[in-house]
Amino acid sequence: MTSLLNIAGNVPTDAFAEGSSLRFEDGDSPNLARTVSTAGNRKTFTWSGWIKRGNITGSQMLLMSAGVWATNNQISIIGINGSNQLVVEAGVYGISTAFSYKTSAVLRDVSAWYGITVAVDTTQATAADRIKVWINGVSQTMTGSTPSLNYDTAFNNTVSHAIGSNTSITEEFDGYLANYALLDGTATDADDFGEYEDTLWKPKSDTDIQ
Repeated sequence: MTSLLNIAGNVPTDAFAEGSSLRFEDGDSPNLARTVSTAGNRKTFTWSGWIKRGNITGSQMLLMSAGVWATNNQISIIGINGSNQLVVEAGVYGISTAFSYKTSAVLRDVSAWYGITVAVDTTQATAADRIKVWINGVSQTMTGSTPSLNYDTAFNNTVSHAIGSNTSITEEFDGYLANYALLDGTATDADDFGEYEDTLWKPKSDTDIQ
């Protein structure tokens, strides 16, 4: 059973000054992409970002993806599925799914900012420790399948990495994106990216991030 995420910790809507976030319109096929020239650590990394959804369509929307959307290519994603759950997933396009791990809570408040941190470390002996997710500073209960021990994701590989869609510019995100970070070789927690001010979860300034 899914539950609406408690949004008491949401960042104030004016926390990001104009020009500090990107507005993605899914009807305009938004896409930011970069191909990594030198492979990094594909087993251990942290992704963090702040999002505010523009609409809820019932279709999957990607926050970040890696790999080419074509048969037999390895792909990895962090996104929001059609049930409004945050999902971390990987596999071989058109062939198989290696893992699909998702939050029990759902993100369906289009008026709210969500501060999300995803820590991946497939070298962990305990399967449940290989992917950890925080939303607005709160550690999330997860369901689904986890990566196998020492699984190499497509993240930090020498492939295209896209923000807000995939390489085919489908499954586009609609809404605002801000303060994106991808840490190569480090699995850290939400406290490195955000902090509470009274009851509000807000982003740390760049100088505060360790």
